[in-house]
Amino acid sequence: MIRTLSILILLLLGNSIFAQDFKYGKVSKEELKKDKSLIDSNAVAEILTKKVNITFSEKYEVHYEVFVRLKIYDKSKAEEYLYELFNMHKENSLYSFKAITYNLVNDKITESELEKSQKFQVKVNSNIIGYRATFPNVNNGSVIDYKYLIVSRSFYFPIQYFQYDIPLVYGNLYFEFPEVVFYKGEVKGEAIPSSSNKYTKSWNSQYSASVYEFEYKDVHATIKEPYVINKNNSRTSIKFELSGVYVPGEVYKDISHSWDKVAESLNKHENFGEQILKNKKIEELALSIVKGEKDTLQMAKLLLNYMHDEFKWNDDDGLFTDEGTNKCLTNKVGNVAELNLLLLSLLKSLGIKSFPIGLSTVEHGLINPSFPSLHSFDYVIVGVKANNITNLMDASSKYSSINILPSKCLNNIGYIFKEKTAEEIEIKNSVDSKIYNSVEAEFDENLNIKAKSKLLLGSYYAIKLMESFNNNTKFEKKLEELLTIKLDSFTKSYNKGVIEVNYKYNDKNNIDIIDNKLIFNPLLSFFNEKNPFNVEKRINTIEFGTPYQHINKIRIKIPKGYKIESLPIAKKMIYESSGEFTYNIKSETDFIEVVSNFKILRSQFMPDEFSVLRDLWKFRNECEGQLVVFVKEN
Repeated sequence: MIRTLSILILLLLGNSIFAQDFKYGKVSKEELKKDKSLIDSNAVAEILTKKVNITFSEKYEVHYEVFVRLKIYDKSKAEEYLYELFNMHKENSLYSFKAITYNLVNDKITESELEKSQKFQVKVNSNIIGYRATFPNVNNGSVIDYKYLIVSRSFYFPIQYFQYDIPLVYGNLYFEFPEVVFYKGEVKGEAIPSSSNKYTKSWNSQYSASVYEFEYKDVHATIKEPYVINKNNSRTSIKFELSGVYVPGEVYKDISHSWDKVAESLNKHENFGEQILKNKKIEELALSIVKGEKDTLQMAKLLLNYMHDEFKWNDDDGLFTDEGTNKCLTNKVGNVAELNLLLLSLLKSLGIKSFPIGLSTVEHGLINPSFPSLHSFDYVIVGVKANNITNLMDASSKYSSINILPSKCLNNIGYIFKEKTAEEIEIKNSVDSKIYNSVEAEFDENLNIKAKSKLLLGSYYAIKLMESFNNNTKFEKKLEELLTIKLDSFTKSYNKGVIEVNYKYNDKNNIDIIDNKLIFNPLLSFFNEKNPFNVEKRINTIEFGTPYQHINKIRIKIPKGYKIESLPIAKKMIYESSGEFTYNIKSETDFIEVVSNFKILRSQFMPDEFSVLRDLWKFRNECEGQLVVFVKEN
């Protein structure tokens, strides 16, 4: 389970800071000679130090300074830590960004400074710029220092992480803010700060400042677990949210609004609530799309399909519109907010009970219900009330459908924004997604398997594979990972939310010939032999992304001159509200047919529920591990 503590509780438990003296540009020979991590001897790299300083200038600008010292043990496996550095909102200013690579050559420290040509920017979305670098002269044993300073007029800043996929030896956060602003904070994750402190100091001639300091030591890498959509949710982190502002000469202004206040503010916002169109043109368009249909959910489906077919997403996420819904309607292209608020306009014009739903994407982080804030959101979808539930829709995700959202949206909760109220809602896929794999196989003259197969992928799995549908190389790689086989050839098509793949493959490795017998698994290469939950404990929430059903139907022709000696036993297990597995096999004159049917009934399970899944997987593995024996006829 993931530990979350308020800053106040932590300070009551904590002690004074004894900060270590790490400085940019001051690297020791001992650091360069270090040949492995003392936290994890198998680590390919580790963070020797991460120091974050957040302070206010007298102009009330936030100065956000970060210094990281990175040690490389195995460059060939550490490439991902040498590229992505930090992101910044486009309205902020990057005042400095520098880096040095250090090496030990003939017992002397050499330095290679990062040049301007080795720095570059990438567009993360319409509001966020990513800063990246190609560090020079990196080798096994290198130490890299990098440092940057961001200046912002906004009093908001990102979550501070102190846990990564590699160990962190030392981390420090220093946060100083004048008494005219007020913050609430929380600490999350397995690692608790080794020390923490809060004190007051002079800020200027008028005001004092509050200071928070936190120190981390020897933080192990994040534990990699299967079925985790957002690993950031469990990483050790510190987050501060602005809660109030005191304007000199005026009263204290509480800005940690309730969620109702957030909803009211959004509905009045020129780039949100005012973008919901209410005119005759929209109504006439909506009527022409539904063509007399009266069922609420069917009308919603027709309108969603229209948006998917006629409009294009411009690859920008966002809670707010950029160019507006009117322009989106004309140009047939827009960001997430424009497309979904336009869909909402169409729904409302027909009197359909519908609402905008704000959420935080996986990349943006979890929403904290205790900190109501506009900054919690970076995405908006649409909810339609029908059949006593709120049905979820995303007009920007072309291959999504009602109650089937892309994985980036599946981040625990969101908020329904009504006119003056907000209501928490669980963001999850509630419609079953299916994988249906049908195989026709026979033995060739060398008693190897030759197979022709049809694979159908629906809903959530179709969305995931459609991301690479037009790139055959990427598509084939994802397909082979899903099927755990090597394909000889394949063709693919997409129609109405379903991907169909017809493929061929040969199996030479799963047939044992012993004397006059053929012994093999009737599921061929499609049997499940690993149990992802065969562990002592689970840390992260188990996220499948969707309830799902995975069916393998294998039909095998009995080779000439052989007959059946033995077949597996049919079995079934049901865990109510969790999952079930059915294994059936039958024989005909010249064929055997096996069907493996695995169902997961919920998209998400809490960590303490993993034992149910462990038992279900164990039963599945035992069933699917059964063998068929063909024997030569006399």
